[in-house]
Parts: sequence; structure tokens; C-alpha cells
Amino acid sequence: MSPTTLRIDSRLVHGQVVETWLPALRIDSIVVVDEGTAMSRLAKGAMQLALPPNVTLTVVDPNEADRTILGNDERVLVLVASVEMAVHLVEHLEVAFDSLVVNVGVVHDRPGTRPITPGIHLSEEEIDLLAGLAEQGFNVEVRGLPSHSPLAVEEARTRYLEQGGPGNDL
Repeated sequence: MSPTTLRIDSRLVHGQVVETWLPALRIDSIVVVDEGTAMSRLAKGAMQLALPPNVTLTVVDPNEADRTILGNDERVLVLVASVEMAVHLVEHLEVAFDSLVVNVGVVHDRPGTRPITPGIHLSEEEIDLLAGLAEQGFNVEVRGLPSHSPLAVEEARTRYLEQGGPGNDL
């Protein structure tokens, strides 16, 4: 089984994913796990139009996701919009740590978050969730683009604390 990348990206399918991540990872298939997108024919259609014809798209409701979304011999990029959904999916699917890379990509600024890198904002709770995955043996990286150097979760925590620490929201 080829390794699967689980990318956390608030924007799901967009130009940066199509132009940088698909070629860098040699992706055959994208699976979007998102309730709102699963319910919207328009959103699914727009995402399909953004993809090259050789990349398949599957959109599933989180409650209907099963291990088949991880693929078999193809290279799969699973996209979710939040850290919480990524952790839920990993636990729900009982994914083996050696078959998955968890990539924290663009996560928009929200109350309680701090910038870790440009475009990636995390809360202390989200960093704790990611640290839990790393402690289980998952390869967790914070990286917006394939050309960026990946940050480990503890480096993300250090950057979070340098931005003001708990209780000092920017």
C-alpha cells in the first residue's frame, strides 16, 4: 500500500494543492472528507473542474468515511478542513501510523489561534491533538508547501508560545 497523505487545509481543493502538492506527491486520487462539501453538488463540481483529468475525486461525509478512502496501490491525498477532523478520521479509521503522513497545511486564523508559519494558525488545543498523533508514531508535519521545510509538532508549539502563549490571543 502506498503511503497516504492526510492534509489539513481550510480551503480543501484549491490552486496550491493542484499546482504544488499533486505533482510533488504524484497523487492519483483526492478524497475530500467534509460534510458541507458532500452535501453540495456545486462544491463537488467546482473541485472536480480544478483537477487534472488523471486525478480522481471522491467527496465523502465524515460519518460515511471508511478505510477504502485510503486507497490500495494508488497515491491518495485525503483533505480535511480542521485538525479535529483529521484526528477524528485517524481514530475512526484506525489507521496504521506507518501508512499515513499528517500534513498541517493552511489553517485560517481564528479566535484562540496564533501564526505558526504564514497561513498556518493553530490553537494550543490543536497542537496538543497533533502531538498526540506524533506520540502514537504518526509522521506529523507542519508545512504549507512542498518546497517548505517541515516543522515538527514541538517546533509548532515553540512558535505558538513565542507568539504570546496561552491567554494572550493576538
